[in-house]
Amino acid sequence: MNIHTRKKMTWVDTFTPTQEELEEITEKYKIDAFVKKDALSPTPYLYINEYKDSLYSVFHFPVFRMSHKDESRQELDIVLKKDFLMTIRYDSIEPLEVLHKKLEANESLSRNEDEEIPAPVLANLILREIYLGVIDDLASFSDWLRDIEDRIYHGKEKEMVVEISLASRELTEFRSSVHEHEHQLSLYQEIGSRLFGEEFEESFEDVVRAFEQLSSQTEFLTDLVRELRETNNSLVSTKQNEVMKVLTILAFITFPLSLIASIFGMNTSHMPIIGGENDFWVVMIIMGFSTICMFVYFKYKKWI
Repeated sequence: MNIHTRKKMTWVDTFTPTQEELEEITEKYKIDAFVKKDALSPTPYLYINEYKDSLYSVFHFPVFRMSHKDESRQELDIVLKKDFLMTIRYDSIEPLEVLHKKLEANESLSRNEDEEIPAPVLANLILREIYLGVIDDLASFSDWLRDIEDRIYHGKEKEMVVEISLASRELTEFRSSVHEHEHQLSLYQEIGSRLFGEEFEESFEDVVRAFEQLSSQTEFLTDLVRELRETNNSLVSTKQNEVMKVLTILAFITFPLSLIASIFGMNTSHMPIIGGENDFWVVMIIMGFSTICMFVYFKYKKWI
């Protein structure tokens, strides 16, 4: 548990808090008992509510499993009062760690170290930094897509069918989580503006801009995955068509040869050419001439 005090404002950041720690905090800062009960374990859904003079909100920020083990979301609970902020988390969230380091190094969150930063403004600053962190996390996904694109154009279309499907699944879950935040932020802004007034409204604009940037980047990557899938499918289909064309041409070439061989292999009493001098070579010449004629015809039709 990290506690930072700046004039009248206090920020308490807890990592998987115990019941004793929550009881101590809720009693000291007069927080609703429901928060204490709910914060003992992760909440499986987004949540927001208003308790007298405080706001309690549960956010689930999307992450990629490739960079966060098996987790696809990181939970952050926010308890916000006019001069008090408590954040509750169950995983390491890098933007929060960065803010802690700044405070521990006595670096001000504002330009003037003597200037107080209100708790609502700090809460919005945390949200903005986390959204920007999620955008940075998208860079690893972009690198993955670029690698897929390179391998597509290096003749590995079949292998990339699975890779693109995995990328599409990851991005679908990511988009779903981002979409859920639209309604959550709308309620958060409504309650926060009512409780904390203008200073909350002004700082919340930065949160909105960061979220819009995240949404825009997510839509761009969705379009990119769709284009990669279409391109890869086209290349796979083209290669399959080429193989089918070659097999079809071989079938057309071997058909007349098989027909000629079958004709001259018939057990009839009077077979022309058969039995004469150099009859074998005459048949081979006929078959070779037929093959050449087929190739010339295919070339004329531009099938090969």
